[in-house]
Amino acid sequence: MKNYQTALERYREAAENGDLAASRKLGKVLLEEGLRYMEAAALNGDGEALEILSAVLDSANKLLYKGQKQEGRSLLAETDFSQVQAGDVVLFGRHISKDEPMAWKVLDAKEGRVLLLSEDILEYRAFHDKWGLVTWESASIRKYLNGDFLARAFSDKERFIIATTKVEAHENPMCNTDPGRDTRDKVFLLSAVEAERYFPVNLDRRCFYCFADRKAGARPSWWWLRSPGFNEANAASVWEDGTFAYSYVRDVRGGIRPALWVEA
Repeated sequence: MKNYQTALERYREAAENGDLAASRKLGKVLLEEGLRYMEAAALNGDGEALEILSAVLDSANKLLYKGQKQEGRSLLAETDFSQVQAGDVVLFGRHISKDEPMAWKVLDAKEGRVLLLSEDILEYRAFHDKWGLVTWESASIRKYLNGDFLARAFSDKERFIIATTKVEAHENPMCNTDPGRDTRDKVFLLSAVEAERYFPVNLDRRCFYCFADRKAGARPSWWWLRSPGFNEANAASVWEDGTFAYSYVRDVRGGIRPALWVEA
């Protein structure tokens, strides 16, 4: 403890003498100590400490993310959804295959909730792991997104604000295939109806794999929708040029572009 106090005094003296590195180090140490103290107090039931800790973390998120630029896009605080609007891009969760934040496009904001769609294709998977007739309700991709993906891509705090939502079994406007029944999910794929509603222009539906090198000429990829195709052995998809199509449910080349509602 004596060595710790001596180190603090030296950092403080150096900071007072204009040493910027020492000033940053001192600030970091004091912040970490303060957060540990507030966390312990909050865990012991101190309501005021919990409020202060929440405010500090919210401010830290804003300082880290608000106003950053990534390939020309404005990025907002990853857990601050109170002021977002349709068209914004936010960072939320982390890629399960690479330790980087995931970027999400805000599609809608209403009634205290915000609808997010991954800006890029996060991975490639089949819609279902077996041949045969299937709808979103029984598809293996639904089980994966609400199981392993949800558990690995988001922290406890992030999962807490992801809303369980009624996912409607929209009919595909291009065919009369039975879409199955409505479900209740935290993570889902867009339906053909929703994809057309939020992206009325074909080119706006074009999407790339998240780690593709676009500067090197990477091509767009096609991605799954939850709507059925011309029968239950197919599922709707968005093709490379942004047009709607159908694909066999076991096609492992399909891009996964999850959607979810978060509490603002």
